[in-house]
Amino acid sequence: MLSVLLMLQFSGPLDVEGVWQTGNGRAHVEIMESGDSIRGQIIWYANYEADLAAGTVGDSVLGKTLLEDFDKTDDKWRRGKIYDLRNDRTYRAAIARSGEDTLIVDGCLSLFCREQEWTRVPEADVVRLTKP
Repeated sequence: MLSVLLMLQFSGPLDVEGVWQTGNGRAHVEIMESGDSIRGQIIWYANYEADLAAGTVGDSVLGKTLLEDFDKTDDKWRRGKIYDLRNDRTYRAAIARSGEDTLIVDGCLSLFCREQEWTRVPEADVVRLTKP
């Protein structure tokens, strides 16, 4: 009985720690608790090899913080920030688990929000790239 209760505790909407593949599949973000909040940084991205060959990995997205400054509520992490690499802008965000291996990430500008579904990267498939 205790093991069932522990499993339920760790699989709630606020348990977002781990490595997640972004909605477009082009990056892996490691999310960790940071004080009373969470923080997510890019540990892998699809263009790494091309950036490495071009000598631009130092200027790349590797290690960028995408998620930060969230408040924990009963059902999700709210009032955080998500950074959009495509347009170099930061938006309001909310994050919650919607299943064992699914994360819902909402980014909002004013009243307009966009939802992405991220999927958990299995531990055996996690690759942590490093800058040369």
